[in-house]
Amino acid sequence: MNFWARTTPGEASFDYRGAAAWEVRRPADGEPVMRHLVRCGVCARELTFTVHSIAATERRRMRWRRGVWASGVLVALGLVGLVSGHLGLAVAGGAAAVAGVLASVFAWAGGLTEAGVTGHGSGLPGVLPQHAVVLSPPSP
Repeated sequence: MNFWARTTPGEASFDYRGAAAWEVRRPADGEPVMRHLVRCGVCARELTFTVHSIAATERRRMRWRRGVWASGVLVALGLVGLVSGHLGLAVAGGAAAVAGVLASVFAWAGGLTEAGVTGHGSGLPGVLPQHAVVLSPPSP
């Protein structure tokens, strides 16, 4: 799906209004990933997207969840350092807590947006790709 985005002046921007839908087959559980080549109807670029099976997508989501938990541990350790009473540990603890919060938000967003399709910026949290991939409900 192509969609619009605006960036600051001097940077590249894109303003696509048309939306082309491609239907691709997701591999069965246990099968290797599938790569699909599609041609954008607006910019005429050939784009390759990698599609993972449902089981592989669940494993990818689990990795994001583990990242959230690991970030939470980092925040907890950082808070312990903050209240330790030593200046060096307090500074390091504060930095660790901030890093843990940021990593946790990144991992949480990654888990929410994980659809099992990657390529050209799709599947990365916080990225507004020129060629976005969204899941459509299966047609009846």
